[in-house]
Amino acid sequence: MIFEGTDYRNAYILAPEDINLKGLKSFDDIKFGDYRFYYSKIQDAVIYQHNDDLIILTGYCFDIRDSHLTEAQVLENLYETDDVPRELEYINGRYFVIIHKNGMTRVYSDASQLRPLVYHQDSRIIASHDELISSVLKNNGYQLHKRSEFNHNELDFTRFEEIFKFNPSLALDMDRFTFSRIYPRIALEEKSASETFKEMRKYLDNSIQWLKNNHQYKFLSLTGGIDSRVSAALTREISNDVEFMTYTKSREKLKTELSRLIYTTDDKVTRQLKENMVWNHTIFNLDEFTPSKKFTEYNQHILYSNHSFNLANYYKNERKFDHALHIKSTVFGLGKADFPAELDDSRDSYDFYQKCIHGLSVAFRKLYTVKDEAPKYFERNLVSEGVTLNRHYFDLFHLESRMGNWHSALTLETDPETDEFIFTNSRKMLDLIQQPALQEKRDFELFKIIIDHYWPILLHFGINKYHELGLEFMKDMRETVELKKNVAVNYNPNDLIQDETKGERYIQPFGDKVYAYKNYDLVFSCDDGKTKTVMLKTTYSNQSGRGRIKVTIRGHEIFEEHDVLDMNNGVSFDLGDSPIMINITYDKDYKNTSWQSAARIFYSIQ
Repeated sequence: MIFEGTDYRNAYILAPEDINLKGLKSFDDIKFGDYRFYYSKIQDAVIYQHNDDLIILTGYCFDIRDSHLTEAQVLENLYETDDVPRELEYINGRYFVIIHKNGMTRVYSDASQLRPLVYHQDSRIIASHDELISSVLKNNGYQLHKRSEFNHNELDFTRFEEIFKFNPSLALDMDRFTFSRIYPRIALEEKSASETFKEMRKYLDNSIQWLKNNHQYKFLSLTGGIDSRVSAALTREISNDVEFMTYTKSREKLKTELSRLIYTTDDKVTRQLKENMVWNHTIFNLDEFTPSKKFTEYNQHILYSNHSFNLANYYKNERKFDHALHIKSTVFGLGKADFPAELDDSRDSYDFYQKCIHGLSVAFRKLYTVKDEAPKYFERNLVSEGVTLNRHYFDLFHLESRMGNWHSALTLETDPETDEFIFTNSRKMLDLIQQPALQEKRDFELFKIIIDHYWPILLHFGINKYHELGLEFMKDMRETVELKKNVAVNYNPNDLIQDETKGERYIQPFGDKVYAYKNYDLVFSCDDGKTKTVMLKTTYSNQSGRGRIKVTIRGHEIFEEHDVLDMNNGVSFDLGDSPIMINITYDKDYKNTSWQSAARIFYSIQ
């Protein structure tokens, strides 16, 4: 689709009839009610029509209860049901549907909105690209404001102050242009990992069958983490028709030591898999596929994400993919309890929800505050106290913002070269992976059961423990200090300050005040394969402060909690080939800066 000379590729826009779109080219369109839907000629669209009613499916979908249903039959079932949100709980894929029935028009998306939508409230327009809406609105007399020179996909932000991301857990009434929440709908009941697997197995089997019947070229992105190992196990029956793909980066080009550790460990694990598994496995270096300046500038103009233009260049110009089916594992995070330990005691309050907000960039923190923006985000996205219905708000936010905005937006970087497929991308499956108890999720019990059932040999290869710390989204916001050869400490300089006094290194919270909701963390790592001993020591000794500052030591097969007062004589732990995270948490907010030095931790390597 082209608008005023700019090719937005596989784009779409739903707009009122009175919006001027004369500069639009290379599109098909369909009118219903007061709206017209414009979509690219290369866009997949299925239309179900009954008299004056119609349903438009943009993208692909399938029913996890019956893999043999065609998309037309899925749409017919949606038309006939009295409860569309309930029916959609079982519909996986990368899609959104526009349902025009009885003179009313509503829009729904897949569970994590793999086919992205952004909206402008006043004009009642929704579209694939924020820049497309911006250009159309400028031609229609609207004035928009850029947030900054940076890309923004935090919360429900786009690059424009007046354009927001459509939350995948909401439905949109186009006639009134108001949202309603369709997920969560029922209270979640905790069940064991084994019970959960029995319940989900039929849905996994149907998804595998759908893949068998699908004729697109298929590839699976494989890392050293548990998530992609689950996806790989589920493709055993079709593994001869799947290319397993791992990308690496040149060590010297990675921004932080933590980034280097994640990629280095992934490289070791995935090469073990390549050498021992009889499958088609491609490992390539992304740095060898740097795109041209023209390619980069073009994508920077039309997109509000910049996850990896190198990868987009590889898919488009090296592999020449055209709607290849990319089997991904990004939504699996909801089944791992990835939140820090201080959030374990889940509560249904706005204060707690605010503490669960994560994935905010350095640029966001320079321009905005969570305190100011969180209430507005909650209001726009119909987040009320109790919205979780026994789920953890960290996971719900992860679905609706990190997946529903950050990940959703980046799918356009490789569209139309790839379509995304995720085994758990239906609301029913999302509920199932959240059912097990907290510790079972942290131990990956459900995921291990799935692997053991479908392809047990994959359990015999190592799991990248760096993924277990849940730091992938933070790796580009952090700094690293090399303590000695092959040993480093990694931290966020916005939260912690690292310094030295009398020859002793220390780290402590940084800022005008300290906050109970903040996660002050540092990560020790060692990459030479030799075990070191790390000694931590504090100097704060005022017993009236007992219970106010907690220090947690967390890593593979280690979890310790200490009051800062109990560390005056030192606490040590072994540092091997898995990283160790240290968390400093406060019982409440403190304005006096003396509380920063109270949490000062001296450290040494032996």
